Amino acid sequence: MRGISYIVTDTTKDFSLSIHDSDYSQNTIVMEQVVGTLLKFNHQDQAIPFLAESWKVVDGLKWIFKLRSNLKCENGEEITAESYVNNFKNIFRMLAKSNELPTFDCLRGWDAFITGKSSDLGLFVEDKVTIVFSFSKKVEGVEEYLSMPYFGYYASANFNIDGNWANKGNVIASGAYRVASFSQDEIKLLAREDMFQFKITAPLKVLIQKKELNQALKDNKDHTIIAKRGECDLRLLSKSNFTTAKGRPVIAYSLILNPKGSRFFSTIENRQIFIKHFLNEKSLLPLLNSDSELSNDLFLDHPSATSFFEGESNQDQFSISNEGPLIIYSPYPTENKECSYIKELICRVCHKLNIQYEFTNAPSDSSKDVIKKLTKECDLRISGVHAGTKIDYFIVKMIFCSDLGVSYPDPYNKLGSLTKLYEEGKIDLADFQQQFNRIYREDSAVLPVLHSGPIWFVSKEINLNNDNGRIYTPRFDLIEVK
Repeated sequence: MRGISYIVTDTTKDFSLSIHDSDYSQNTIVMEQVVGTLLKFNHQDQAIPFLAESWKVVDGLKWIFKLRSNLKCENGEEITAESYVNNFKNIFRMLAKSNELPTFDCLRGWDAFITGKSSDLGLFVEDKVTIVFSFSKKVEGVEEYLSMPYFGYYASANFNIDGNWANKGNVIASGAYRVASFSQDEIKLLAREDMFQFKITAPLKVLIQKKELNQALKDNKDHTIIAKRGECDLRLLSKSNFTTAKGRPVIAYSLILNPKGSRFFSTIENRQIFIKHFLNEKSLLPLLNSDSELSNDLFLDHPSATSFFEGESNQDQFSISNEGPLIIYSPYPTENKECSYIKELICRVCHKLNIQYEFTNAPSDSSKDVIKKLTKECDLRISGVHAGTKIDYFIVKMIFCSDLGVSYPDPYNKLGSLTKLYEEGKIDLADFQQQFNRIYREDSAVLPVLHSGPIWFVSKEINLNNDNGRIYTPRFDLIEVK
């Protein structure tokens, strides 16, 4: 049986197969393979049908999907238009309990549906294989959202009777692969050849394993993909049979200065002073021997015409009403060059401003609620988000106007108002992009630091088909194994 190993080198985080944890990188690589979605993106970054056979858009308001015939989950549950619509509605209700759902909140009848006043929604069955999304206005990001594991098809047996996820160590597959075995050290995936057609070169077995990066390079095993995280011994890499594959710099790392509840950054004056010193230190300290790109822009394809405040500030202008250290939350306990660089800059600024500080992070088995609590209570946090490289309205709304993702601050609701203007057609995309860059810089609550992209070390028997560098999460069914 053709097989490969995929090595996850961040060994500090636990695996989870729950829908609620599907956006964490160590879980995404699994969920992308086992959860079927209406469409997926190929390795050329093109949306293509998956559980859907085809789709079309009518007047920009109706998205009509025709399902493939005879679809089933691994436990035999049939995937029909009716069951898929019910699946979507259950997911919407579940996620909307604590989050806004950008794009889908524009479905006709959304407010009445989500508050329980009506069961009707602009999401319905046209026939046994046809699903219709009917929006009240033109929306963006439909393809991107419908490709996410969040909005895939989940067999009813994945949930308890109370609607909670049944088992973090298992998911009943609706996608191309199924989970054959699960442990915190290794997850075995097997191809669902009875349901999906695989190329003769695609792997039929995948072992997803946790291993330290240098140990994986030292092992130098064939038929292996290593997801680089942290720094590696370049001597081991040079002696190995691995080649390097890179993705686009779509991950933006930023400092988030908490404008709510922080005795340090509740005032814009303090945020501006900290940013001035940070940018000054950043200009003095190079980031050496790194594949990342330093930038003060959140989206690389749209450099801002508005500059952050520059120059020196008097130290006595930085005011603290209460005693106690500045609490800095970093979700990256595994040190790498980029994280160490950002922490060093923070330390330099704190020393200049005579601020006591301490770093904190969450234990690897922490729930999302614990992590959200930490992010809300800390004064400063280091955050990475898959932002892409261009300013898209739906990405901005997801990042700044929803709790579903990283929840970046919008202290004066200016970005919330801006997204509404765009939704109402009162400004065009170019104006939206320009105003976005101006507003988030004026608010001084989000400071971009650098951009990076995924890096893999790939053994010579494997072709990722990543010639254009557009892969973010590999699809195993599109990989070629010699």
